[in-house]
Amino acid sequence: MPGYDTERFISKVNEEFVCSICLAVLKNPICDACEHYFCEECIHSWLGATSRRLRKCPLSNEEISINTLKPVPRIVRNLLGRLELKCAFDGCEKIVTYNEIDHHETNCTFNPENNVQCEKNCGATLKISEIGDHDCVKYLQLIVAELTEKVDILKAINESNRIEINETRKLCSATIQEVNRLLPMLTKELSAVKNELSEIRRNLGPVTQDKEKSVDMKRQSSIKDKVEYYERAGKSD
Repeated sequence: MPGYDTERFISKVNEEFVCSICLAVLKNPICDACEHYFCEECIHSWLGATSRRLRKCPLSNEEISINTLKPVPRIVRNLLGRLELKCAFDGCEKIVTYNEIDHHETNCTFNPENNVQCEKNCGATLKISEIGDHDCVKYLQLIVAELTEKVDILKAINESNRIEINETRKLCSATIQEVNRLLPMLTKELSAVKNELSEIRRNLGPVTQDKEKSVDMKRQSSIKDKVEYYERAGKSD
């Protein structure tokens, strides 16, 4: 039932504040174009459950729609806010105002949907409605079973990692052995290449010297020709 039971209120509630659909005191009140008051949830359900051509006010039978619904006047909200009512949960003797009731019941320690810790300190977090059926031994057995399953999973992962590490070690060992096998051969080939380069350099030495001598001789011949030219030119003058 969306609204508040009239019997929970400390004083008699004006009939104008009673929803004509659920017959309880208005909760989240809203009014239609005819200015009749309903619980918001009630009138939305009413309109949603009927076809478009049959959507009429439950009291006046005039056509209405969700778009024509609007908040109730401020005076109505103020009058509702002054009402006092009892908490809905068994064991709670709290009396609060209309405006505070939803917040109180959400946080009420007697709310069967609220969570509490097991009084026997088994570590379980329970809804108040579950306390009577709670068995600490079964709860702890369930925890142990879950932890055992997690341990088994971790063991399997650890074994898989161990096998992978061993395979990697074998591969590294085989690679090192292959490097050690090939290293002397590569060293020998490198030495042979170095000797070959040295031989090439030695053979290139005389050729380079001959080329340098040839260049010098050409340069000297060119200089001699120029000197003779200038000497002849001086004599002719």
